[in-house]
Amino acid sequence: RLLPEGIFEVSLASEGHQALINKGSTNGIAAGQTIISSAGELIGKVIVVFSTSSRVMLATDPAFSVIGRVLNGQTSGIVHGALEDGLNFELITQADIISEGDIIITTGDDMIPAGLVVGVVRRVENNDTQLFKKVNISPSIQPGQGPVVVIQ
Repeated sequence: RLLPEGIFEVSLASEGHQALINKGSTNGIAAGQTIISSAGELIGKVIVVFSTSSRVMLATDPAFSVIGRVLNGQTSGIVHGALEDGLNFELITQADIISEGDIIITTGDDMIPAGLVVGVVRRVENNDTQLFKKVNISPSIQPGQGPVVVIQ
């Protein structure tokens, strides 16, 4: 079930990225629920619920993580928030196929539903002396860019 709502405060502090939404426990919101855009793009998850509002941890927060994969590909790993740097895609081996411009989606192998757009690969750094590539992702949406919904 989808519940429309709006973000009315965004905090992009050096210690974390969070936002407030205008729905709370009186609307059936619970901690752990996923926040997405109306176009199916991952924004974050509910971490604290008040009666008429809720605090959301944004995907760019360092404490946020989700299992992701390349759309139409086999490469998968863990996406972690990286504050102003967007998102990092971790555990991508040197043998994994990934390119700048690839779209990353959720797998559904955790508490986040499958098929949500996480973002687009911005940078891939290969280093044959390292086991893993360094992959950076631009989030698909910035908080405050239009309406959002809670997946219930």
